[in-house]
Amino acid sequence: MQSDLNDEPAEKLLERIRAERAQKDSGSQAGKARKARKQATLV
Repeated sequence: MQSDLNDEPAEKLLERIRAERAQKDSGSQAGKARKARKQATLV
């Protein structure tokens, strides 16, 4: 099977996926911290 010259290299794709996952994980961690602080102030 021939590769499509317009496709990005696998290494670039993996790098982009890792960056997106890291961004997603950091965002969810910030959300958890915010939620925990909010619950602590309600108690």
